[in-house]
Amino acid sequence: MDDIVVDAIVTNNQIHQWPEGGGAGYVEVQAVKQGKEYDCGLACAAMAVMTIAQRKGLGGWQVTDVYDYYAKISNNNTSIWTVDLFMMLDGLLKNMGEPRPRFTTTVAGCNPMYADTDFYTENYIGDEVRVTRLFKQIKEEGLNVVEVQLETCEVTALLASSQVLLIALIDASLMPQVKPFLSASEFFSCCGLLTSCFKQQQKSLQTRYSPPPPTSAFQGHYILATGYDPRTNKIYIVDPSGVVDEEVDLGDFEHARSAFGTDNDMISIYVG
Repeated sequence: MDDIVVDAIVTNNQIHQWPEGGGAGYVEVQAVKQGKEYDCGLACAAMAVMTIAQRKGLGGWQVTDVYDYYAKISNNNTSIWTVDLFMMLDGLLKNMGEPRPRFTTTVAGCNPMYADTDFYTENYIGDEVRVTRLFKQIKEEGLNVVEVQLETCEVTALLASSQVLLIALIDASLMPQVKPFLSASEFFSCCGLLTSCFKQQQKSLQTRYSPPPPTSAFQGHYILATGYDPRTNKIYIVDPSGVVDEEVDLGDFEHARSAFGTDNDMISIYVG
């Protein structure tokens, strides 16, 4: 396996006049642009860690510190699922003496409806073994993972607090502000999910797993949600593929982060 290559860069492309008053809240972050097709989630994690370090006066944490730590604990795995990001952040924040992250998901494991696809057959078996092992480790260590979808009111309350960042797995095809880093088929691999058509499996799965979409347009991507303004009903995000602050409608955000293929994955990170 090739080593993780740190091509991500720190930018200063913030463009917003941040809202004041009216119940709005946000966390200002130093934006990180992903450098490869697989590291959108790592870029989001790096933004969160650097924000905590800056707010708490913990010294000069850099993008390379986060990427190097991930490479070490993952054996340079580049098929990155949300559980990989969570385990990395949990270890880093523990070492920093900071509050540990919270991972919410509707499927604490590998969604079996993703397995029977031409695109994912080659990687699914290996990923399933790793992801299953990580969730077993999470259960044994009592880490903060909850098998539930974070409700909209919880999302907005956390973001309006100006104390929490959210790493969200979304379907980028449903959020027009987000532009893929690469083509759909290449770009999707950065999140360890699927681009080809999903096949519906046995009916017993339907009560737990969302039905598959009718097309192969799904584009899995991680973004960092940084704030919320109830007056405009806008979520503020930083997209590591383009690294600009964006305002997105709450409805669009909710649609994209709860689409088939995401398992409603979200990591909540307290930055103080």
